[in-house]
Amino acid sequence: MADAVQIMRKALYRRVWSEPVSKLSKEFGLSDVGFAKLCKRNDIPRPPRGHWAKKSAGYKTVARPLPRTAEDWEIKIKPHEAVIQNPALRAEAEKELAAAAQDEPIVVLESLRGSHDLVSQSLHALEIAGKNEYGLLKVPEAGCLDVLVSKNSLRRALLIIDALIKTFEGRGYKVKVAGKDVKGTVVELMKTQVPFGISERLEAKQEEVDDNSDLKGRYEFRHSKYQLKTVPSGELILEIDPHRSCYYRASGLRRKWSDGKSGRIEGYLDQFVAGVINVASAKREIELEHERWEHDRQEAEKQRAEKERDRAAIWAKIQKERAKVNKLEADAAAWEEARQIRTYIETVKQDALTRGKDVGKDSELGKWIAWALQQADRMDPLKESPPSILNDEEKYRPPEQQRSSW
Repeated sequence: MADAVQIMRKALYRRVWSEPVSKLSKEFGLSDVGFAKLCKRNDIPRPPRGHWAKKSAGYKTVARPLPRTAEDWEIKIKPHEAVIQNPALRAEAEKELAAAAQDEPIVVLESLRGSHDLVSQSLHALEIAGKNEYGLLKVPEAGCLDVLVSKNSLRRALLIIDALIKTFEGRGYKVKVAGKDVKGTVVELMKTQVPFGISERLEAKQEEVDDNSDLKGRYEFRHSKYQLKTVPSGELILEIDPHRSCYYRASGLRRKWSDGKSGRIEGYLDQFVAGVINVASAKREIELEHERWEHDRQEAEKQRAEKERDRAAIWAKIQKERAKVNKLEADAAAWEEARQIRTYIETVKQDALTRGKDVGKDSELGKWIAWALQQADRMDPLKESPPSILNDEEKYRPPEQQRSSW
């Protein structure tokens, strides 16, 4: 699924010292470690740590010389292939790739006349757009293709995008630009969206400064004053997911094609379409795994909720039963206490009668017996509780004696 790239040793050495290895490794579909091993096998020195930071800050850097400079050979770089585990998805990707391989080579037209509607509206928006600090046209947030180039490169970039859009739609795919539900430019295929865009590479250029002008930014004194300025290079880069909005498990998928000594990106559009299919299959596989994970998570959550409901229902029954048992025990204890009080009252009464005391209802002892029996009835769960001033105990309790609500 991944095409091998051929490059001469000396050419790769120049690339290594002109671009960060992290970018080159992604371009060639290798990991940083894999690219480092490739350089080591071919005796190509790499910049030391901090090299690019110093260079971007304007410090002078020196490239380590290439060993065995007289020797040059072709290096074949094969990107790491992304193996799709899902059989149905893998078969679909292979079918799309096979069909794309049989299509006629993509041809970029020389005129924007008859271009796609998305290209026409983007042309109108970008022609009146302002420029950023590097001289690139500011891409509108909505309704415009992801084309980040200078005005001089705009026509060429749109011709390339026009050829791609027509190819995508000819294959049954759908292209959408930034809007309410879309960020950037995406192509819909295989039930997923793959962002893509075209941009212009920037380069540092030494610019002489007039003695009377205001110097802005870093400059150095040599034989004359000058400053480094970042400007558009005229070289275009066609990239899948240029803003890295998606995660791909397979880091070896090629996602970038750029102008270079081996050719311009117009000659790599068929490879780009194949790259879009590869990325779509890898992205869709991750989405399917996420959907399965989300489904499993929701099912687990549903089962957990059902178990919790069952547990809560049983616990409620337990609490209800416990309350009944507690009441039974409390009633039995109250009944026993009432029985003991009645036994005590009867003992007091019999003792009084034995000693010849008056226990009539109007006597002091008789009144006490009547009161004590009322208290026993209040405690007895089998008796109707007579009224008592104790029922208003909490109502008239002094504030300092009231129970805390906590």
